[in-house]
Amino acid sequence: MQLEKPENYRFLDEAGDATFYGRGRKPIVGEQGVSKCFILGMVKFKTNLAEVRQKIYELQNQVSTDRYFKSIPSIQKKVQSGGFYSFPRP
Repeated sequence: MQLEKPENYRFLDEAGDATFYGRGRKPIVGEQGVSKCFILGMVKFKTNLAEVRQKIYELQNQVSTDRYFKSIPSIQKKVQSGGFYSFPRP
């Protein structure tokens, strides 16, 4: 008898600018107009992918209708452009 191995799903996201070098391979970190931070995040789920997707849609809807977040320009832009990152609905 073979046991079912749980499926693992990983989601990566980044924020900031990953451009560290300019022309001639000159380091540009800290120069005017260059992002001062770069963030990389990963979350790993050991559950049904349809459940994860549904929770993400619920979170997106909650953020886009929240009174506090509505005043943030990047959230306004996402809502006006049709929403957040999307993938096929379950």
